[in-house]
Amino acid sequence: MRTYMRPLTTSAVLVVGTVALAATAQTSAPKAPGPGVWYKGIVHAHANWGVPQLPTTSPDVVVRWYREHNYNFVSVTDLNYYTPPEGLKALFDAPGRFLVVPGTEPSKDPIQPGNKIVDTIGIGITGPVDAPTGETVALVLDSEAKAIRRAGGLPIAAHPNLTYALTAADLISSDQTAGPRFFEVWNTEPGMNNLGGGGKPSTEQIWDEVLSTGRVMYGTAVDDSHHFYDFISSRETGSPLSNPGKAWIEVRARELSVAAIIEAMERGDFYATTGVVLLSYEASSAAVRIGLSDQTRDLGWSLPGANPQLYRTEFIGRGGKVLKVDESLNPVYEFTGNELYVRARITSSDGLVAWTQPVFRK
Repeated sequence: MRTYMRPLTTSAVLVVGTVALAATAQTSAPKAPGPGVWYKGIVHAHANWGVPQLPTTSPDVVVRWYREHNYNFVSVTDLNYYTPPEGLKALFDAPGRFLVVPGTEPSKDPIQPGNKIVDTIGIGITGPVDAPTGETVALVLDSEAKAIRRAGGLPIAAHPNLTYALTAADLISSDQTAGPRFFEVWNTEPGMNNLGGGGKPSTEQIWDEVLSTGRVMYGTAVDDSHHFYDFISSRETGSPLSNPGKAWIEVRARELSVAAIIEAMERGDFYATTGVVLLSYEASSAAVRIGLSDQTRDLGWSLPGANPQLYRTEFIGRGGKVLKVDESLNPVYEFTGNELYVRARITSSDGLVAWTQPVFRK
């Protein structure tokens, strides 16, 4: 199996929020993560053992798909079901190359009014999590996140625009220390309404509204995959599928272990993507610097250099305002001192997107 790892540039210094930033954007001196490697991973995938209305897949099929498609880690996160990881880890774990991360997705009956579905992904857990409680969105979010943390895991608020369940106000009013500090900015399952519309905000608009209060929130991109036997071409129109391989995260960690992946994510040392891969990423108190590749993605039609992949990088700040647009292969944003935070959205000429995590300033 080809490993999917890229060494960290020796000069890179990542400066994003730390755990202490959960309640405020008043940052201390930036801390460097130390040497690390980029690991490609999926933190929301299903074998559907906890949901009888969906087709059930053997968990080894889920894990095998991601391993054979050059991912470095995967978490099987079934609804209200903990998949014991021991057998999967014995079959698939390979030091430095592939890792099974235990996971689950606690869910409660829809919140009324609005039939709102409020779920939270839990990765890195050490066992089953308690059933969520609460009658409001914020209380259910807190209950799910706290249960995941009690089980040793990292909570990620799932699909915020499924039933348009999560608003920025809900995330802001959840517990600032024990509540969710991660959410899915992009979920590729059909019906997730990532772009909003009709008076409903997009997931990115929700993100910026939360960040603009000074609260740190990190964004993930996920497959939310459910179907590993049937793919789009074999399905009738009107019968949607949620297939794997469409969105993931790249985590820069000191090693490929559950502890190191969680540690890196907690400090925001990762980015979300639907296919844009960064050659380099550096953030300091002075600037955010990104390196991109112009290598073509075509099937071999073009001569070298004739069909390069191009990019538009938007550096985004308070209120979702675009602070700068850079269309080079080495986009840079230099801080002026007036920013609350800066994050980047990189869109390729093929329509693929990557989102970096917010870098907060005092």
